[in-house]
Amino acid sequence: MKIVHVIPSLQAGGAEKLLVEASKNYAELGIDLEIIVLKKTNSFLEHKVADGVKISYLGKGSPYNPLHIISLGRILKSVQLVHVHLFPALYWVTIAKSLWRREFKLVYTEHSTSNRRRSLPLFKFVDRFIYSKLDFIGCISTATKARLEEHLKTEKLDIGIISNGIDLGAFKSIPENLSTARSERKPIILQVSSFRVQKDQKTLIRSIKYLNRQVDLLLVGEGDTKNDCIALADTLGIKDRVFFLGIRSDVPKLMKTADIIVLSSNVEGFGIAAVEGMAAGKPVVASNIDGVSEIVGGSGILFEKGNAEDLSYYLNRLLEDPHYYLAVSTRCYNKSREFDIKIMVMKYIETYKRLLR
Repeated sequence: MKIVHVIPSLQAGGAEKLLVEASKNYAELGIDLEIIVLKKTNSFLEHKVADGVKISYLGKGSPYNPLHIISLGRILKSVQLVHVHLFPALYWVTIAKSLWRREFKLVYTEHSTSNRRRSLPLFKFVDRFIYSKLDFIGCISTATKARLEEHLKTEKLDIGIISNGIDLGAFKSIPENLSTARSERKPIILQVSSFRVQKDQKTLIRSIKYLNRQVDLLLVGEGDTKNDCIALADTLGIKDRVFFLGIRSDVPKLMKTADIIVLSSNVEGFGIAAVEGMAAGKPVVASNIDGVSEIVGGSGILFEKGNAEDLSYYLNRLLEDPHYYLAVSTRCYNKSREFDIKIMVMKYIETYKRLLR
């Protein structure tokens, strides 16, 4: 079975990381896989694609260039099935298929509960046309599916829920707290997420002022709101306790070293970093919002979105009550078993086979 995945870039992000990790599982299962990337960025993820998986780049220019439609129309001439991720790859592949009258089946993964297009009247109509051309839409959570159906206002599409997964094995071989013994250092709180308006590192930074003991806050990621967060830490007088680590390729190791994992967000389709924190055996504290609440609820801790004092209450409780810390950590670890990336890949392969019958 030959499958082609198309994605705007492999710059570090949740969907991009998910595809790279999934490539290993597709390859192990004998799937002939090719990844087409609209823009080459020289990120570390580009070097982590599984051996034997072909990766093709359409250039180093903007992924928003509509000329990609021409390139995709030519490249996808004899393909049976294309699996596309993220905007604008969704638009370019769908338009290329229509203009060039290609016969391949088209699968799309909906990675978020919200995006800017949905607030613009014109794009609401364009989206309905684009999505009507898809053969299957895999939503990463119940909330993602519900928000998409509200947006498209149609029941004619083949939409299912296929939860994201992670490589659980990546966390098993890493020892606990690699840097120093827990008793010899300040507790470490970690958030791994890009710095975008959809995320909310500012609430986490503000919460540090309310903690009863000194901690080190590690923030992994890059993006447009990073400088604002740096300025906030300076304004609050805690810049010596907040460390901006940029993009890292050793996230499992950092998760194991940290004491508490936080996912403070405004919008999440799923919350892959929360699952990684659970797999590391750490208590996960996350914003009570659509998408992530499905993952963390009942195992980790949910706090009111944007409420730094509410977040600090739970952080203080974890830091001060060993029994509570152990109970939450255990629940999180057990819940992470449900999100093995092998399960996700098998569900997509079953979908591919169904569409190609």
